[in-house]
Amino acid sequence: MAADRGLQPDQSERLYVMRDIMHPRFWRLCWSKPGSDCYVMAEGECSARYYTRMMDAIAAGQRRYGETATRAPWSDSRA
Repeated sequence: MAADRGLQPDQSERLYVMRDIMHPRFWRLCWSKPGSDCYVMAEGECSARYYTRMMDAIAAGQRRYGETATRAPWSDSRA
């Protein structure tokens, strides 16, 4: 990172799948650093994509981002 270039991503974030906290029936994709419980959703709230099955979210992550999402360790396990 250099002052004249601004913030530069370090590419250490991973794609995770988790239950949506407002709609726990659905799954969403999010980005987070491994070992952290802080995350950012892959889409904003206005463009949110919800998936009824975890496998559907994982497949969408492979198509859209070229990365296989893993289940977020902090995700609610209730079905």
